[in-house]
Amino acid sequence: MPFDTKETVIVIPSLELTGTTTIDVFAENLTDHHLYSLNFQWAVGQQEVKNDNVRLFPNPTTGTIYLYGAAHATVYIYNGLGNMVSSIENFTGNTLNLSSLSKGVYLMKIEKSDHSVLQKKITIL
Repeated sequence: MPFDTKETVIVIPSLELTGTTTIDVFAENLTDHHLYSLNFQWAVGQQEVKNDNVRLFPNPTTGTIYLYGAAHATVYIYNGLGNMVSSIENFTGNTLNLSSLSKGVYLMKIEKSDHSVLQKKITIL
């Protein structure tokens, strides 16, 4: 959300992590604008899983996500500012209720019992 309520913000999300998100902020006159790019990368030192068996759907979601292949993992949800907004230790179900979160793009970090780490981008509508 812009600081000035008369500004318009357009966010073009990256389709995958790693990827680039573009944010275009328009002034009140809808002509002047500034374009920002954010690059998402894997954190250094985390083991990236190339062929994971974790399935997550639907994405985008309106609140409930089905998560398979993450038994006994720790699941973290981060907002766009990098703040952790939710965490679940020893995940044993197959659904996550995210309806309490605001609409937007979040990063889900799944730390599996074998110490591998997966990151998935999720969008809440």
